[in-house]
Amino acid sequence: TYILFDAVAALIAWYGGITAGLLAVALSVLSISIFLLNPHQVFTVSSGDGWHLVLFIVVALVIVFLTAELQSARQRIEQLSDRKARHQEAQLQMALQAAQMGIWYWDLSSGRITWSLEHEAIFGLAPNTFDGRYATFEAYVYEPDRDTLTQVIQQAIRHRIEYHHEYRIVWS
Repeated sequence: TYILFDAVAALIAWYGGITAGLLAVALSVLSISIFLLNPHQVFTVSSGDGWHLVLFIVVALVIVFLTAELQSARQRIEQLSDRKARHQEAQLQMALQAAQMGIWYWDLSSGRITWSLEHEAIFGLAPNTFDGRYATFEAYVYEPDRDTLTQVIQQAIRHRIEYHHEYRIVWS
């Protein structure tokens, strides 16, 4: 019957940390002893209910400590992952700058295109001036190359294949 109290203590330890988990165990012991045990047998270890209470305390404390440790480990992993992602982003930026290359992303559902600063520079734009619209991009493509570009893009979308095409651009 004490399993619900164990679950609550684990949940509180997960979201609130070890201090909140220990407080939950203490309040659970108090609640159990007031509402579920005979008041004369609460701290009598020789009775069956007393042993159940002691067992509950041990199990609840183990659960709280393990849950808090698991949550702490998860947070450390997230921090390491974030640090690694920032490091990889910095390496990518250095590589793009050194190679004088840019990257772009086109969200087909919204139609929004995102260019890296290097990609804007390739097109002769000042940093953060590309408005993310296909029509703006297309205006920079050399006019005789536009029809072929549109066909290649439509084919890549229709057949779900990798897009690869070279075209000329007109600088500002």
